[in-house]
Amino acid sequence: MTFADSSVPWLLGGLASLLIITISLTFKSWREVKRSPYFFMRRQAQIKLRQYATVSLVFMLLGAVTTWYGWSPAQDATPRFAIISNAKPVIALRPVDLSDEPPQVVRIDSPAAASAMVEQPAAVDALVAAPAAPANTAGAFVETLLELPAEYNQHDAQAELTDDTQLGSLSFSKAVNENYEPIRPTRIFETGLYTIYATFTYDGMVDGLEWAWVWRRNDQAVGGGTQLWNYGPDGPGYVYYNPEEGFQPGEYTLEIWVNEQLMTEANLIVTAAAASR
Repeated sequence: MTFADSSVPWLLGGLASLLIITISLTFKSWREVKRSPYFFMRRQAQIKLRQYATVSLVFMLLGAVTTWYGWSPAQDATPRFAIISNAKPVIALRPVDLSDEPPQVVRIDSPAAASAMVEQPAAVDALVAAPAAPANTAGAFVETLLELPAEYNQHDAQAELTDDTQLGSLSFSKAVNENYEPIRPTRIFETGLYTIYATFTYDGMVDGLEWAWVWRRNDQAVGGGTQLWNYGPDGPGYVYYNPEEGFQPGEYTLEIWVNEQLMTEANLIVTAAAASR
């Protein structure tokens, strides 16, 4: 152990010196009590003896307290902070009211995709770091009460799903880089006019599958599209959304369906507070 305060040894030394002095005076007063020939002198010596003995006892107690404090372990005064994260669950049941035209779809592992890429302004810093939705396989589709709306079930599938069919989790950003990866992905966006890209990976897909995507805002469908798949068995891909009126405050959700099966979905938040940061 070490002294908790560097001034404690000096304080102990001072108390020890005072204690030695008061003990000496106490012993001197005791001798005077024994040797005084007169009652008056003996009485005065007794009063001094009691006073010096009391002061000596006080100094001894102070020394004991100071020693205990000095040899106590130092307290850790480091401030502690708690990091709290909050992830909002995806809503499973929502009404449908589709009105927007479908966005374009690009297979972004081809050179043509790079030339068609339009860079967007950098995304705002995320206010909440939310985990991405897990990928779902053909043998373990998302359990949901949702059904693919008739507006997005316009094609007859020319291929069947297999156990190898997979769609990766969705990442949202306002731009993608030359490697077709999201730039500064986030789940929190500001209001305004811009484009949101939803990137994902796919594996085990078969040309001829019917696939569809649905964008929703506050439980109301606001955009989407449907096609027969012709982008090959695997690779990266994305869909994007840029409403004419711009993004308004609320919760947006993207669903991707294959052969009327909901394969993956994720949500994001648009708030005016993000623009002020």
